Amino acid sequence: INVYIKFLTNIKKYIDNEEFYNIETKIQTNINNIKERKVEFEDLSALIYLKCKLLGVEEYDQYRQVAIDEAQDFGNFSFYALKCLLRNSTFSIFGDLAQSIYQYRGIKNWEEVEENTFEDECETKYLLKSYRTTTEIMDSANNITNYIKLNTAKPVIRHGKPVNFINYNNDTEQINIIIKILNQYKEDGYKTVAIICKDEEEATLINHKLQLSNIEINNITDSDTQYNGGVCTITSYLAKGLEFDGVIIANATEGKYNSNKGIDMKLLYVAMTRPLHELNVLYNNIIVKPLQTEEKISSK
Repeated sequence: INVYIKFLTNIKKYIDNEEFYNIETKIQTNINNIKERKVEFEDLSALIYLKCKLLGVEEYDQYRQVAIDEAQDFGNFSFYALKCLLRNSTFSIFGDLAQSIYQYRGIKNWEEVEENTFEDECETKYLLKSYRTTTEIMDSANNITNYIKLNTAKPVIRHGKPVNFINYNNDTEQINIIIKILNQYKEDGYKTVAIICKDEEEATLINHKLQLSNIEINNITDSDTQYNGGVCTITSYLAKGLEFDGVIIANATEGKYNSNKGIDMKLLYVAMTRPLHELNVLYNNIIVKPLQTEEKISSK
């Protein structure tokens, strides 16, 4: 840890001034945290690597197989450090680049991992079938992956209701539409329902307005460790890995999800692939670009 603190303290020697300016505050925060024995996720790879080089890895030689899930959220150095630590292990790595929502630490493609960590002594297989959701929902979500030029998922044939694209004019109308959909979901017997929002501010506001309308609803935040069913508001990045009977995307407007930003498109893709059975997509005037064709078909 002391070696790593010295590295962070002198990191300006290793990167240019512009890069240092962008991360200077974060670096100092990390240093202060480490001195208090608090370690951030992005520190772990470096600490693992230093352990390998300074103290050796013999105690980890007994491990033979490693499985990594949600691997799209790991950086190149994360894989490299783990391979150094678990040198006698084979690796099974699972991830979906369309759900890589942490720009500062994720990977851009699997080829980087193949070359940098495994020196091309590995095999990549693309598991393109989606078992979670209906054909109608997956076909709509694939408009996002097509737009950002990633592999599209092929749904296992299970048909359901068409995806509804609903235009609203103001905040009051948005809440009224959400309440109407929630009532329909309740009649359909859905036990798990999510209103997925772009950010926490939007989720908190919609949650408050629905509570004023006597809707029984939870607001899932970073501090929550689990979701126990019922109706909830949740951000798209917290919804990753979860699934719900029915989903309402609160605002898929072009101004909310910027079609020129890959991270926004991935967040929207995550939101669209959470429902098991039914998806309603709300937007204000102009829906996000990849879904504009879908919206016109839905309107007809």
